[in-house]
Amino acid sequence: MRRLYTLSMYLYELVIKIAACLGNSKARLWIQGRKEKWTSIGGKGKLLWMHVSSLGEFEQGRPVLEQIKQQYPTIRILLTFFSPSGYEVRKNYSLADKVMYLPLDVPKRIRAFLNYYAPDVAVFVKYDFWYNYLNELHERKIPIFFISVSLRPSQVFFKWYGVFFRKHLKKVTYFFAQREQTCKLLQAIGIKPCMVAGDTRFDRVIAVAKQRKRWSVLDNFTRGHKVYVGGSTWLEDEKYIARALEWFSDVKFIVVPHEVNEARIAQIEALMPGKTIRYSLCKDEMLNFPQVLIVDQIGMLSSIYAYATVAHIGNGFGSGIHNTLEAAVYGVPVIFGPKYHKFPEAVELINLGAAFSFSNFEMYKRILEKLFYEDVQSIREKARHYVFSQAGATNKILKILENFFRE
Repeated sequence: MRRLYTLSMYLYELVIKIAACLGNSKARLWIQGRKEKWTSIGGKGKLLWMHVSSLGEFEQGRPVLEQIKQQYPTIRILLTFFSPSGYEVRKNYSLADKVMYLPLDVPKRIRAFLNYYAPDVAVFVKYDFWYNYLNELHERKIPIFFISVSLRPSQVFFKWYGVFFRKHLKKVTYFFAQREQTCKLLQAIGIKPCMVAGDTRFDRVIAVAKQRKRWSVLDNFTRGHKVYVGGSTWLEDEKYIARALEWFSDVKFIVVPHEVNEARIAQIEALMPGKTIRYSLCKDEMLNFPQVLIVDQIGMLSSIYAYATVAHIGNGFGSGIHNTLEAAVYGVPVIFGPKYHKFPEAVELINLGAAFSFSNFEMYKRILEKLFYEDVQSIREKARHYVFSQAGATNKILKILENFFRE
């Protein structure tokens, strides 16, 4: 089975190479990034290696890294990404001593990687289960931790044919789960080192909200208006927003697309002809704006949500919604498309009455009419209280994790 799995890794790489040759920009970055020459990490402190899949997982691991670095400044940090969409944004992350792409999960490359960097502790975030890495780390007696883990009964580990995959989960030193269900599922297959620590993203969004940024352009654009923020939007989300412009002429709209490139910005402009302006073209002293501001820069969204009356979280008509907590921390009611059920925080916000899902234009309009024109103070309070009540996962994780890297 292991040989078959390893072969699948090589086949996966081949597919990526073909996609790169055909012009796929992300595939090209994936290949080129893994060709970069490795460089050593200076210092004498213990080395903590954290691996994340992409940007969302980085945000879950980030509170742990920051608290570790604050309490143990001599600890060296190696941060790896699987996806270009995470690496390209955070490749200059200042608290990591080294940021790089994760080498392919095949034995030869894994041994070279571990021999070169020799981590003392390995931390994986959420769900990146790389079975050859787990095997090699276990063989080398390097402690393995998974944080912010969220598992479901439908996953392969819990099926009758999942023996190979279950075997590798048992090599993990400790699991820190987001919800009790994950620990129960692991215990049912004989894995007991699991704690319900919670989701570190709550700690992260609270920290970000306390340091939120303001921009004079956004202050001027939003002043005196109800504000609709579309965060990490995709085309299907923007089709709904385009209809909302017709219904709510007194509302200002801020659209922050998931991908910020010329093609995507032009696509949004074509959907909303004559009603948009790009953030990059605005000046601080501007007072007269069209109805829609398109944010064509990265790194602003988490603070932009503070301006919102309503926050539309993108990709609810695609593979699944983006981070609802970045908006909810400000007490902003959140809305999104129908594909949210794999995200416990979205389900819980809906159950509390602080979030709303829609699957057609009629539902969408009805929700917006309620949130724009009725008293929603109780909704705002529920959203904010939910986020702050879930804080503390980072401290729970560190109480156990620090025993393995304390000098």
